[in-house]
Formats: sequence, C-alpha cells, structure tokens
Amino acid sequence: KLVMMIYNIFIFISTRDKTYLFYIGFIGLMLLFQLGLQGFSHQWLWPNNPWWSNISIPLLGVLSLNCGLLFVRKLLQTRQTLPKFDVVLRCISYAMVITVPVIVFGNYDFAIDVSLVVTSIFFNLTLIAIILLVLKGDRTAKIVLVAWSVFLISGSLSMLGVQGWLPLEVAGTCLLYTSD
Repeated sequence: KLVMMIYNIFIFISTRDKTYLFYIGFIGLMLLFQLGLQGFSHQWLWPNNPWWSNISIPLLGVLSLNCGLLFVRKLLQTRQTLPKFDVVLRCISYAMVITVPVIVFGNYDFAIDVSLVVTSIFFNLTLIAIILLVLKGDRTAKIVLVAWSVFLISGSLSMLGVQGWLPLEVAGTCLLYTSD
C-alpha cells in the first residue's frame, strides 16, 4: 500500500488531478486503519496512548472510506453521469464527516456501531452506483466493478466478523482493542 501511495503521489504532482489525491487519502488512511486492526499501530506508532489506539480504528476506517467514496465519485464522474444518485453519495459523505465527533467524543461501543452502519451504507451505495453505470455501458465502471468488488466483499466479511455474525477466522483478522 505504501508503494501505491508514493506512486500515486507522483502522479498527482504531475497531473494535479484530484482523483489521485482522494485515492492517496484512501490508501494512506486504509493503511493506518489496517495497522490499527492488526495491533501494529498500538505497538509502533502510539504505544502509550490506548485511548487513541481504540478511537483510531473506527475513525481511520470512516475517514478512509470517505476518501474512497470521494475517489469513486470523482473517478466515475457521478455528478455528470448519475446526478440524482450523486446527491445520495454526497449525503453519505457528509454523514461520514458528521460521525467523526461521535467517534472521537462518544461512547466507544456506540462509535463502533455508528461506523459500521455508515460503512454498510457506503458499501451498498457505491456498489449500486457502479452497477448503474455498468448498465449504462460505462467502460470505467466495468473496471471499477471488478476491482471494487474485491474490496467490498472483504470489507463486508470483516464487518460481519466484527458484529459477531461470522467467526473472525472466516471474516479475516479484525481485532478491536477495548480499554480495560
């Protein structure tokens, strides 16, 4: 992920295309999120701050998905190709931003639940947007559908594991730290 992030930074610098900036944010925040899930960020980045270790997981998850949503909107040009649906995508983006204070200042369990609900809505809405554009014959959407499906399936399995609906061995390693 780090190599992809650096590669896309150079592309962004040379093209100044915001699509790459959103993708860089998505990759970077997702990298930090994954480090948090695996416990590496607690071990290496902020070992003396258990509160931040807990909060960073749902916070970085929501922020990374918001960058992913902005990336998909920009890449597929939903403002022009799906103008009515783009309004819905913008609303979920705003909802993700609104969840940030809930995650940071609210109850930890509630923050996890809110971030999972927003994530679920994000997964479904982006998939619907991509499928609508594939049905319209958009070539970019066809490529995005294949790539994004892998991300959406793995993310959905992880969410089901966190909620306890799938064993974590099936859903992937999703260990959340609780402050004891």
